[in-house]
Amino acid sequence: MPARAAPGHTFALLDGLRGVAAILVVVRHAPNLFGLQPGAVETHLAVDLFFVLSGFVLAHAYAARVRDGLPARAFLRIRVIRLYPLYALGLALTVAVALLSFAVGQGPGFSPSAMALSTLCSALMLPTPPAVSTLPAAIFPLNFPSWSIFFELIANMAFFYGLSALSARRLAAFVALAFAGLCAVALQAGDLDVGLPDGLDDAGYLAVLEARLPPLLDALAPDLVFYNAGVDPHRDDRLGRLALTDDGLLARDRYVVGQARARGIPLVAVIGGGYTHDVDALANRHALVFQALAANALY
Repeated sequence: MPARAAPGHTFALLDGLRGVAAILVVVRHAPNLFGLQPGAVETHLAVDLFFVLSGFVLAHAYAARVRDGLPARAFLRIRVIRLYPLYALGLALTVAVALLSFAVGQGPGFSPSAMALSTLCSALMLPTPPAVSTLPAAIFPLNFPSWSIFFELIANMAFFYGLSALSARRLAAFVALAFAGLCAVALQAGDLDVGLPDGLDDAGYLAVLEARLPPLLDALAPDLVFYNAGVDPHRDDRLGRLALTDDGLLARDRYVVGQARARGIPLVAVIGGGYTHDVDALANRHALVFQALAANALY
């Protein structure tokens, strides 16, 4: 999509940067398509680059119009019309797949009411509350990348109101303060690939597990379950880069073991891998799994 700041004006270099950023986003979400391992290429700032480029185009295209009195409602309508069509297409595809799953009796592991409420929130471009979400750990459960469009709209409105409220001096001070905060985060974390503090995802992770594991076990009725308890949810878990406390990990282990025991399914817990970055965590993983086994009297 060409980056047009005004009729007849195209930024060729900006278009090229957008193309590079788009490729980096694809690499981050589907590294296997390029023969890469997850995390092999540092691409976490690609979306940030999109935000910076969008800010430049926004200022070039709308700064004068906003100063000349463009109403907030008209500005928001212009931006939604620009962003919503492709967003709606992605949402429609997800909803269609989910409805097809329900129709053929292979429900995706959440209730129709959760699906309806998640669809409603997503259609309005609003985050879905965890209590009614199909995936409590995600604010846009039906199309994960939609969070970036949501925050771009917020940034658009901040631009609209900040343009008239901030003088050049105040804007420079704000940018300097934001940059100082960014440097502080980078120095503390070691890089800018920073997520939520430990523990904030315990409830969301367990909610997804409780919603999806029982139907899966009932449908497959396996004779034996291999439980990869050694996978580190901080880095390599299939649900993404989560942040679980030891209490969250123990609750996960107890739940999995309990579900297997309730169905009389033998369970083999694999606890030797996953913690490649922290040797001490491997010993802790042994302890947590053994506690889960002991709690269910399963030996």
